[in-house]
Amino acid sequence: GFVLIDLPGRQEKNLAHDLDLPPEILDTSAHIDTVCVRPSFRGQGLQKRLVRAAEERLHGMGITHFFATIHPDNIASLSSMLALGYRVGVTKIKYGGVLRHVVVKDDASAL
Repeated sequence: GFVLIDLPGRQEKNLAHDLDLPPEILDTSAHIDTVCVRPSFRGQGLQKRLVRAAEERLHGMGITHFFATIHPDNIASLSSMLALGYRVGVTKIKYGGVLRHVVVKDDASAL
């Protein structure tokens, strides 16, 4: 499995904009952009372990706000992210017409 992280900074694509969060959050935010686990390894908690490891490393770099998008039908990913302390901030059309939950974790002390 693997996880890809995006550090969007003040770019318009920063998911903090979708939640109308204050501008100072932009510089301390990261997107959990992609998490991929080989089908034969799914169901073993690897997504949670990968995201947790990424959060810990990013926290060491001063990142305190984490975002991701999840398709509402992707119950497994949504459950994993909620178990890690994320919450659904908004559900909206993103990426040229795809419905997505924008999830956020902004309590760095929960790491």
